[in-house]
Amino acid sequence: MKKNLAEIAPRLRLTRNLLRISQRDFARRLQISLSHYAKLEAGIGGISEALLIAIAKEANVDLAWLRNGLGKAPALPKKRGSILSLEQIEALIAFTEDAKVQALAKKIAHTTGCSEKQALVNLGRELLHNQLVAEN
Repeated sequence: MKKNLAEIAPRLRLTRNLLRISQRDFARRLQISLSHYAKLEAGIGGISEALLIAIAKEANVDLAWLRNGLGKAPALPKKRGSILSLEQIEALIAFTEDAKVQALAKKIAHTTGCSEKQALVNLGRELLHNQLVAEN
């Protein structure tokens, strides 16, 4: 049975973010392609019950919560300071202005159906996430 992703996609994104891993790494753990996983988080298509079960198991989250928002929601980490340093802002601006990054965002937008702007935002988030992971 396929599940509608309209409401599941934000919980998929939150689940992955709680693990503090990239879409690529989570897709690898789930043994699916990055493209497939990116589409899931973008809410495109459907998701099988088997994949929902695999995600819940891999991320150690309640299957009922992941499937329909019911059940036990995962504990959110305590919020750290969210202000970016000047260096992070400059790196993010340079990153999004890079022609190769813009070309990648265009491909992602075409593949997933999101806007190029949203694809750039997501790539920027990944950059900042990877910087935070490298710092810790």
